[in-house]
Amino acid sequence: MIERIVYISKSQVRFSQRELDMMLVEFRKKNQAEGISGVLLYSGETFIQLFEGEATSVARLWLRIKADCRHEEIVLLERSVSQKRIFGGWAMGFVRVSPQVSEGFCDYLRQGEFEHQRSMSRDLKAIFAQFLADYVDIETD
Repeated sequence: MIERIVYISKSQVRFSQRELDMMLVEFRKKNQAEGISGVLLYSGETFIQLFEGEATSVARLWLRIKADCRHEEIVLLERSVSQKRIFGGWAMGFVRVSPQVSEGFCDYLRQGEFEHQRSMSRDLKAIFAQFLADYVDIETD
């Protein structure tokens, strides 16, 4: 089984493109070694990330993220289990988006069809696929 986490957080600092590139190299190496796949959206103000993998690897990564001082106001949007990965080929896909796009994505996630008690797992692939289709500057490993 594959465990999946989706979260949103505010960035403590704005990262330059060079800083992002260096972090992505590090994240991708760690994710590949841990069997983690996923995608990270970054707006300069907000991180939105979906990551997935074996349960213990996902739990370790989640603990690291929650302890990372680059994040504040971390909100868990989804924690679920699935038979297969959404982003199996990506150690860390990356999309840099404008703050307005980031807000729009969050608003989309909060639409009425997502009741608080219901898992949105079955909709995640469609949501991310549609969103990423609109923003094709995806940087993968």
